[in-house]
Amino acid sequence: MLYEDPAGEEPSTYMAAVSKVREILSSESSSENLSQAAQQLFSDLYSTEIQKQLDMGRYKAAKKTPTCLEASVLEKGTALVAPTTTDNIWSNEESIAVLSHCLQKAIETPKDQLLEEFDKDDELAMRFVTAASNLRSSVFGIEPLQSLYSAKGIAGNIIPAIATTNAICAGMQIVQAFAVLKKQLELEQKKEPDGELKLADCCSYVNCIRNRTRNGLYLTASPLEDPNPACFVCKNAIIPLTLNVDEWTLKDFLQRIVKGRLGFEEPTLMLNGDLIWEEGDGAEEDYIGNVDKKLKDLPCGGIQHGTVVEIDDNSQSLNIQMTVTHQEVWEGDEVPDFPFTVGNLPAKKKEDTKPPDAKDVEVKAVSSSSSSPADGKPPAVGNDDDDDVVVVIDEEEAGAGDKEKAAKRSMDVDPSVEKPAKKARTEEVEVIKIDD
Repeated sequence: MLYEDPAGEEPSTYMAAVSKVREILSSESSSENLSQAAQQLFSDLYSTEIQKQLDMGRYKAAKKTPTCLEASVLEKGTALVAPTTTDNIWSNEESIAVLSHCLQKAIETPKDQLLEEFDKDDELAMRFVTAASNLRSSVFGIEPLQSLYSAKGIAGNIIPAIATTNAICAGMQIVQAFAVLKKQLELEQKKEPDGELKLADCCSYVNCIRNRTRNGLYLTASPLEDPNPACFVCKNAIIPLTLNVDEWTLKDFLQRIVKGRLGFEEPTLMLNGDLIWEEGDGAEEDYIGNVDKKLKDLPCGGIQHGTVVEIDDNSQSLNIQMTVTHQEVWEGDEVPDFPFTVGNLPAKKKEDTKPPDAKDVEVKAVSSSSSSPADGKPPAVGNDDDDDVVVVIDEEEAGAGDKEKAAKRSMDVDPSVEKPAKKARTEEVEVIKIDD
């Protein structure tokens, strides 16, 4: 009926009662013992466990907070006679009565006649499932509750629903395959059989949504993402690898790098076209002796500085080439055991000096041009006629005597120093004469 891992981190409160009911059903115990064990199971499953989860705050974000089944419902339900109707929706008390009746019926039925798996055509199984699911729905506020007839119809449609979903997915895959073939035919008609076929131009992500869009669509498409240049799955990659080939064994190389870092499941390694390791279905055992050898001592010349290792995984359709660089000395304060680097080369160290920002250059250019006089000579101290202060005063607040102060005021300068005369701005103007 219920299963729970006994070694789990958070044991439930109802598993002890479940085990008790199992022992009674598998033995020839009296029906009185079964009734007491069943009542304890219903209390733990629909009341005690729910209250435990509520105290832990498990359902704080839930739209509907579950409610525990009251003890009075359990007492009334165990005393009622199980209903036999199929079209009416049972109350909570009637559902408890049906569950008790199903357990009692199971202990009276010979063991060889009880079904080990659920069958919607088995009346005992359907009554048990209907009562248990309605109680669970009542506790969690799930509507609507189902009658025995409706629940049997739902149980009978589970497998067809799964088959329909698989058929939809398979159909969309065929449609995408047709799009790829159509693109290939277009390239051949354009006499470009070797042209680059981009999947993003002919395929899309297809999402099946529950509620239709405003256009009445249940399937929506979105463009494919561009391949990641740093991902060896998206392209035929050549991955650099740096390690000490004198220390590493083939076993460490497979576990830590090929499987641990790159994610291969059943790798096959080749050196110069010859196999040195193979895994998967039909793999030969001739290469087991290589697993404890150092990389440099492997067959076919071993893995040395500059060796190119080809790694293939038929279970994932992955194929890469790895270029090996031998390194004995590693920089750093704390160097781990058997260090290695996989992937792109390390980035260059940034220099302390950085190029000036374009905005800073523009601001400096403007300030230098405005402060330098036209003749190129440095300006005289105290004779900067361009550094003026403008005071703006509201006319309504300013008095009659303050109107003159609202004009432009120059900074205080030494009157004995003669101000340089400003040069007149001359521009060449083209004159166009128009005859009357």
